[in-house]
Amino acid sequence: MAAGHGLKLGSVSQNSAGISKHHHLQSLTDVLLYIEEVVCSCASLGFVGTAGSTIAESIELMRTHDICSG
Repeated sequence: MAAGHGLKLGSVSQNSAGISKHHHLQSLTDVLLYIEEVVCSCASLGFVGTAGSTIAESIELMRTHDICSG
């Protein structure tokens, strides 16, 4: 991926950040989905997701913008 793109993950306690447990779990779910989309879009196996699905659209968008250099 190009420099300057990606995720920043830090270790801030939930209490000091004021984040509820539900919000924390939703954020983790979002991060895992993002990682899955990136892996699928960069895979050489040709996986494109189910036609019309959100993940298929994300994979197509990532491939269109050539996020996988190498």
